[in-house]
Amino acid sequence: MLKFTEFMPEPIKDVIYMERIKAVLKDQTVSGTIVVTTGLFVSSIFSYFLQFSLGRFLPVREYGDFNALLSVYYIVGVPSTVLGISIIKVVSELKAEKEHEKVSGLFWNLSLFSLIFGAVLAAVFLILQKNIGSYLNITDGTVLKIYSALIMLSFLSLIPQSFLQGLLKFNSYAFFVVILGLLRLVIPVLFVIVGYGVAGAYGGISIVIVLTYFISLLLLRSDFVIKVHRISFNKYYKRILTFSASVLLVNLALMMLNNIDVLLVKRFFLPEVAGYYAGVVTVGKILLFGAGTVSVVMFPQISQAHIKNQNVYEKLKKFLALQLIIVILGLVVFSVFPKLIVRIMFGNPFLPTVPFIPSFAIFMCLYVLITFMVNFFLAVNQTKVFLFLLPAVTVQFIALNIFNDSLFTIIRVNISVAAMLLIALFVFGYWIKQSETSK
Repeated sequence: MLKFTEFMPEPIKDVIYMERIKAVLKDQTVSGTIVVTTGLFVSSIFSYFLQFSLGRFLPVREYGDFNALLSVYYIVGVPSTVLGISIIKVVSELKAEKEHEKVSGLFWNLSLFSLIFGAVLAAVFLILQKNIGSYLNITDGTVLKIYSALIMLSFLSLIPQSFLQGLLKFNSYAFFVVILGLLRLVIPVLFVIVGYGVAGAYGGISIVIVLTYFISLLLLRSDFVIKVHRISFNKYYKRILTFSASVLLVNLALMMLNNIDVLLVKRFFLPEVAGYYAGVVTVGKILLFGAGTVSVVMFPQISQAHIKNQNVYEKLKKFLALQLIIVILGLVVFSVFPKLIVRIMFGNPFLPTVPFIPSFAIFMCLYVLITFMVNFFLAVNQTKVFLFLLPAVTVQFIALNIFNDSLFTIIRVNISVAAMLLIALFVFGYWIKQSETSK
């Protein structure tokens, strides 16, 4: 069958195609993804220059210590991640209802609560620091004490980003993460260069969190009202806590799935080998930072569409297509150029990690898709997804404790568990759609 455009003059065809391209770029699904992807990509470059710098300025053993504590930070930070997701959801709903005064009051109250809760968590860490240091073979007590300051501020760091996402301020969010990445590169590296080691790195990151919080106030000022009247936020606290309780196990499982291998490698392998594996993980997680941007844009949009009773599956198709394209391109790059990537990031000392990069990239691609589907389920209040995640993490933990004769074996276990979990999630999503259609 001939298309109507085949009979048009070439200039008219060009105009039509340009208009179609403009329409696609104006779609918030695409434009938001492009802006956030660009911002997070630039930020990730800074993050990996941080890893690159630390890999060169720190001994391999200390670099392994840094990344082991970083994995602990990710796991301990699960509550903050959970609260962040809940805050994004509530703020996006308040935006849809045009409740600007409530958004302002909620921001200040949550900032205060985050500091209090972070301080409690840091105190617990200090009490247990000897046990944690012994488990991870970290003997420098100063490092652990400075590290506790980062734990205290971890909850404060989530507030600005959550509000920027929930308010759909994607341009401001992209700018914020770029500034965050730049400062997180410059300040910690300076402390390491002058001789403060791992303690200096984590002390610098703590300073960056405080600085970027004040920067976020400038980005959010147009959405805040000057004076907030006496408003009871109990209803919103309850919504945040209720949703957080539902997704706590979900995010704990996701963090364990992505970090438990680092901890077990640190425990079962020599320090130098653990340092090399930390390099593999660092390189592989470029995919997580780059490809994960789609979920950042998707979550608040799906959440708003769900509360307005719109068709969320049409939006899901667009986002899933974007996610698959980015994941496939990333896998090709990491499979074809692993040696070049390692040399750029760490130089010749980390060349022994090259054979592991393509395999680990497969695991990262699967993990990105798992995170994407989990975020979709959370946006539509399908919190029972944890029933799939927890068994997968349990299997991963048991398998890694049994099968750990080499780093290749560690990666194969990760891939096997992630592949089975992703299949289960797609089946679960199809079942949900069929159930809603039959109603």
